[in-house]
Amino acid sequence: MTVETCPHYLLLSTDDGKRMGDNFLRVKPPVREPGHQKPLWDALMDGTIDIISTDHAPHLPQEKRKEKIWDCAPGFPGVETSMRLMLTQVARGRMTLCDYVRMACAMPAKAFGLYPRKGALAVDADADIVLIDMQRRAIIRGADLKSIGNATPFEEVETIGLPVRTM
Repeated sequence: MTVETCPHYLLLSTDDGKRMGDNFLRVKPPVREPGHQKPLWDALMDGTIDIISTDHAPHLPQEKRKEKIWDCAPGFPGVETSMRLMLTQVARGRMTLCDYVRMACAMPAKAFGLYPRKGALAVDADADIVLIDMQRRAIIRGADLKSIGNATPFEEVETIGLPVRTM
């Protein structure tokens, strides 16, 4: 069995809906009330949750800002923000870099039967390597995202640690 979560479940609560508009946070399953993040973090760190995923579901701002929640598109662009958000948690000491690599690389590769060709730095493995700068800080801005849907709940969030090259 494998269990995954996404950065938005670890880092956001319904309180965040107040700053961006309640319907903007529509995602499936929903972001929960304050207090739900700690048990998720506990489960992530004890291995009960073994994968951090992106759940990439990009939408334009006008698709996320509808008057009725049922008209609001569910999901967020996660491919470009997930690593930055989780490296920030590494920089803050919430997890180690090895924890993050295991959860974002090795465990997904194992779940999909791709390990050790993917998800490992080893002889005969694919050379999928991301170089990171753990000192670089940057602000997440939807306008800078490359995805067609750039409505992110992490607008204006400062991150620590940035991917600088992918090989």
